[in-house]
Amino acid sequence: MNWHRKVYKYVMYKLCMEKRTTIQIEYKTLQKLKRFRITKRETYDEIITRLMKNAKNLQIQAVSNKG
Repeated sequence: MNWHRKVYKYVMYKLCMEKRTTIQIEYKTLQKLKRFRITKRETYDEIITRLMKNAKNLQIQAVSNKG
């Protein structure tokens, strides 16, 4: 990874994490989330965002298949 990308990721991390919040999830759910990781460095926020995007795409697909 070149240094430009590292700086960009660091700046974006700092900007995003200033507005972070916490959620409570059960331990079992946390273990399930770990299995969805693409890389060991992927954050839970990235995992949840990806899962929500996939769910939305599936909903759109289901609606378009009905019509």
